[in-house]
Amino acid sequence: DVEAVGIGWGTIVLEPGVYVLTEPLIFDAINLVWIQGSGWNTVIKRNGDCDAIVLNGCGFATVSNLRIIGNMEAKKGSGIVLRNSSSCTIDYCRIRQFAESGIFFEEIQKTNVFQHGYPLTLIGNRDYHIHSRSNNDFIFDSNQFGTHSATPLIGCFLDHSSAGTYSKNMHWDNTVALRLSPGCHFNRIENN
Repeated sequence: DVEAVGIGWGTIVLEPGVYVLTEPLIFDAINLVWIQGSGWNTVIKRNGDCDAIVLNGCGFATVSNLRIIGNMEAKKGSGIVLRNSSSCTIDYCRIRQFAESGIFFEEIQKTNVFQHGYPLTLIGNRDYHIHSRSNNDFIFDSNQFGTHSATPLIGCFLDHSSAGTYSKNMHWDNTVALRLSPGCHFNRIENN
């Protein structure tokens, strides 16, 4: 329960099963929270047009061991959205079938956000699997960006994102595997 966590230092453990969301699960200014599933048999299913999990102004939050599934008929929405959040981790998740992005980092400038997916699997999200806008000091390592139900425009879009590491990621059947916009500096991109 989000309210029970308060401002932080809590763990939300989701048992195996399907959890259907009709509204986004929003965390505002919560630090040191861990949203932990029990593996890919813990499913968060998003009905309708909107995001599934949103972290606004959070620090040191972790989302792990989940399957997050969007609605193929939706016009908008992303699996996980991080806004103005720092030092967060997303790992051991499979995120698929969202109209926009599997994971969207937004306006994270001047903070450190780490996303380490080992393995993070993004499948059939329609726009981008990862859209990293103004996200600095990131780590995207050992992830899979592919398709089964929809062909993504871009596997990973580094949009004004700098000082990061992008390594050992696998791409298949994306229209573009990796795109860097102007304003991306000092990134290490290797062994993809």
